[in-house]
Amino acid sequence: MNQESMLDDDAIFDDADLALLDKTLDEIEDLPGFEVPVNGRYLLKANRKIKKINDKAAVEVELEVMECLKKDNDADEDTVIGTKFSQLYFLQGEEESVKISMGMLKQFTKPLAEHVGESNMKVLVKDHLKDVLYGATVVRRKDNKNPEVFRARLSNLEIV
Repeated sequence: MNQESMLDDDAIFDDADLALLDKTLDEIEDLPGFEVPVNGRYLLKANRKIKKINDKAAVEVELEVMECLKKDNDADEDTVIGTKFSQLYFLQGEEESVKISMGMLKQFTKPLAEHVGESNMKVLVKDHLKDVLYGATVVRRKDNKNPEVFRARLSNLEIV
């Protein structure tokens, strides 16, 4: 047994140390998490990753909340600035699923394409989808297979 474990709490913490804890929970900043924000309009920073999931190529777009512009319901808890969530777009797999996924990626990148004057998806994803600021409406929806998991549906996308 080390010497510290033999001491009681009063000997380990002096008054100056304990004073650091003298705050209400409301005074301590919430930490950002990895979750879909509450419904509303947001300023989001987008970055892409190319990855393999179950041996299928996919584009993952990680989105970080930079600012909540307006919540749909003021009674909803605020989304912490810095909260992250992602959108996954499969490039391989079942034909119909890939068709839908590519269509959704097209919707996401269309404002970026117009902004940078590029229409090639490979160039958009590889060269331009880095630290892009989007204004977007975010709607949380329950996952079909797991109702405790929320997915994001983005609309009204614009480059800021």
